[in-house]
Amino acid sequence: MANLTLKSGANITLTEDSSAGTLTISATDTKYTIDSTLSSTSTNPIQNKVVYNALAGKQDKLTAGTGISISGNTISCTVSGGSGGSITVDSTMSPTSTNPVQNKVIYSALQGKQNTLTAGTGISINGNIISCTVSGGGGTVTVDSSLSSTSTNPVQNKVIYTALQNKQDKINYETWTFTTVSGTTVTKKVYIA
Repeated sequence: MANLTLKSGANITLTEDSSAGTLTISATDTKYTIDSTLSSTSTNPIQNKVVYNALAGKQDKLTAGTGISISGNTISCTVSGGSGGSITVDSTMSPTSTNPVQNKVIYSALQGKQNTLTAGTGISINGNIISCTVSGGGGTVTVDSSLSSTSTNPVQNKVIYTALQNKQDKINYETWTFTTVSGTTVTKKVYIA
């Protein structure tokens, strides 16, 4: 096995502590300055321990502290000027509350809703006929698939669209001038289909 010999040299310092059995190798690099404090303008690398200490002083989540108290769903805070306020976050849906509501409560409420109308309690769907039972009785809504001069039902959008596409946008006419048998000159609009 070959022996490795280390020598002190340019920018390298060897320090041996024979009593502790340790060898310390130190090196300096004049190319870089390593900052020992945080700075909003420096582009130099920074010491690990400075970053660690800065992060250790931050909280992972909102906790009570100076000017902030937390009690259940209520977060109270004192703002500049000494006035205080609180925010109550509701844990249930309410038709009267003006408070914000927890995300999971809204999620659960939406999970119980349907994306499109489907048959269910009090509602049946059969083709274009939607039947529903309402408070105090029941009713049926029939949606017509063709135009009718007698039906009082609603009609499908596409049926109306198609019917309008077949209609003329405006009435076309020409102005004709002619002489009657008695010799009178008459100008009339003649409508063209």
